[in-house]
Amino acid sequence: MKMKIFGCWKEYYSWPSNPKSIYDEDIQPLHTLEINKKVIDYLKSGAWILGDRGLNKVCVFTKDDAGPYLIYTDGEIAWTQQYSFYLERGQLQPNQNLLEHVRSNNYQCPTKEEIGMDRLIKLCDLFYGNRPLIYM
Repeated sequence: MKMKIFGCWKEYYSWPSNPKSIYDEDIQPLHTLEINKKVIDYLKSGAWILGDRGLNKVCVFTKDDAGPYLIYTDGEIAWTQQYSFYLERGQLQPNQNLLEHVRSNNYQCPTKEEIGMDRLIKLCDLFYGNRPLIYM
């Protein structure tokens, strides 16, 4: 099993191995990027699989609170809470692969019940074991 991940940057996370820098993302000024609200809503409605609500991260650009250390999934891809944060603030452009995936689900993120507990446990294990993760 493989998992595609978005927004797992070395500025925030020491795993999975070799996360890329947030500075490698397509960064846009706050006033020039319009984010599709449906994509943000999709990301915010994902199933929480990993994290610690007591450990908030700091925005690398503004030093604002970027939210807790959380990983979400829709059963096929995973993303960090910070990815949603930067997209919502207009500081990153959404990844094209992510946009295509969200559109293919008609902007409706599967619920944890639809994903299934067995699948959620397997996806969580990918982050703790030496399993293949694909950076998008």
